[in-house]
Amino acid sequence: MTGAAGRAEQRAGAGELRILGLSKTCPGGTQALRDVSLTIQCGRVTALLGPNGAGKTTLVNCLLGLVRPDAGQVLWNGEDLLARPQRARDVIGIVFEEIHNIYGYLTVRENIHYFAALNGISPKAADSLLEQWLPRFDLDRKADEPGFNLSRGMKQKTALILALTKDPPVLVLDEPTLGLDIGSRRRMIDWVRRLVDERRKGVLLTTHDACPSGHSSA
Repeated sequence: MTGAAGRAEQRAGAGELRILGLSKTCPGGTQALRDVSLTIQCGRVTALLGPNGAGKTTLVNCLLGLVRPDAGQVLWNGEDLLARPQRARDVIGIVFEEIHNIYGYLTVRENIHYFAALNGISPKAADSLLEQWLPRFDLDRKADEPGFNLSRGMKQKTALILALTKDPPVLVLDEPTLGLDIGSRRRMIDWVRRLVDERRKGVLLTTHDACPSGHSSA
């Protein structure tokens, strides 16, 4: 689904991303994925728990079309995303595990304008995104700070805003709390929950931590 219908679908928080029987064997014979199936529904958080090296990042790369699986399907409301990698990147916003999700030599404001432009968003609309998201993530006082000067937590928050610029219905957060202190981890998870509750995003959160927020959840 594309165009106005697709945008209406996103605003309504409808839809699901289905991963069916995904398998991938890496060069050398290591099997990174074996018959992986799960469903990510809008309005819910799905946590993918596993130790480092378990294949979580390989799965994320397959969803985005960066790695071609040997078998399986990735379907957005029945639409085959493996056959349309660009469409997959419209549907799915990503924050990768590494902290290099933003350009360090650009300010927070410049990063957002740059990634907005890549997604066909006008400078005026990018300014609206800044007004909307920077206060929400406590970054309004850091708007003109170069990425190099930001803490890891601030970089992760900036990366999350960048993933939200195109307003995708699904967010994939690959180890989003890695390297954060307990307070920052809790705030990050709280922000993710608000995105789910208020904007009906479907979230896939990969982690090696059984309790990424730093406390047990109900």
